[in-house]
Amino acid sequence: MYVLSAYKFRLYPDEEQEKTLNNQLCKELYNRAYYERLEHYEKTGMSLTYAEQANALPEMKIQN
Repeated sequence: MYVLSAYKFRLYPDEEQEKTLNNQLCKELYNRAYYERLEHYEKTGMSLTYAEQANALPEMKIQN
Protein backbone atom coordinates (compact mmCIF):
# COMPACT_ATOMS: atom_id res chain seq x y z
CA MET A 1 0.00 0.00 0.00
CA TYR A 2 1.30 3.41 -0.98
CA VAL A 3 0.78 6.42 1.20
CA LEU A 4 0.74 9.78 -0.50
CA SER A 5 2.00 12.65 1.53
CA ALA A 6 2.61 16.30 0.87
CA TYR A 7 5.16 18.62 2.32
CA LYS A 8 5.01 22.36 2.68
CA PHE A 9 8.18 24.37 2.61
CA ARG A 10 8.46 27.99 3.61
CA LEU A 11 11.09 30.34 2.33
CA TYR A 12 12.52 33.10 4.42
CA PRO A 13 14.62 35.03 1.94
CA ASP A 14 16.68 37.99 2.96
CA GLU A 15 16.10 41.36 1.30
CA GLU A 16 18.44 40.74 -1.64
CA GLN A 17 17.02 37.28 -2.33
CA GLU A 18 13.49 38.66 -2.18
CA LYS A 19 14.33 41.31 -4.78
CA THR A 20 15.85 38.63 -7.03
CA LEU A 21 12.77 36.39 -6.71
CA ASN A 22 10.39 39.26 -7.43
CA ASN A 23 12.46 40.31 -10.44
CA GLN A 24 12.43 36.77 -11.83
CA LEU A 25 8.68 36.40 -11.33
CA CYS A 26 8.04 39.72 -13.09
CA LYS A 27 10.17 38.63 -16.04
CA GLU A 28 8.29 35.34 -16.33
CA LEU A 29 4.92 37.08 -16.21
CA TYR A 30 6.02 39.63 -18.83
CA ASN A 31 7.37 36.92 -21.14
CA ARG A 32 4.22 34.82 -20.78
CA ALA A 33 2.04 37.81 -21.66
CA TYR A 34 4.30 38.71 -24.59
CA TYR A 35 4.11 35.21 -26.10
CA GLU A 36 0.37 35.14 -25.55
CA ARG A 37 0.03 38.37 -27.56
CA LEU A 38 2.35 37.01 -30.24
CA GLU A 39 0.45 33.72 -30.61
CA HIS A 40 -2.91 35.52 -30.67
CA TYR A 41 -1.66 37.84 -33.42
CA GLU A 42 -0.32 34.94 -35.50
CA LYS A 43 -3.64 33.08 -35.21
CA THR A 44 -6.07 35.96 -35.71
CA GLY A 45 -4.11 38.84 -37.22
CA MET A 46 -5.35 41.05 -34.38
CA SER A 47 -3.53 42.08 -31.22
CA LEU A 48 -4.77 41.57 -27.68
CA THR A 49 -5.60 44.65 -25.67
CA TYR A 50 -4.30 45.31 -22.19
CA ALA A 51 -7.83 44.89 -20.82
CA GLU A 52 -8.20 41.44 -22.43
CA GLN A 53 -4.96 40.23 -20.90
CA ALA A 54 -5.65 41.81 -17.52
CA ASN A 55 -9.07 40.16 -17.37
CA ALA A 56 -7.47 36.78 -18.08
CA LEU A 57 -5.12 37.01 -15.06
CA PRO A 58 -7.60 35.69 -12.45
CA GLU A 59 -8.23 32.62 -14.66
CA MET A 60 -4.50 32.04 -15.00
CA LYS A 61 -4.06 32.19 -11.22
CA ILE A 62 -6.69 29.50 -10.74
CA GLN A 63 -5.05 27.20 -13.31
CA ASN A 64 -1.63 27.43 -11.68
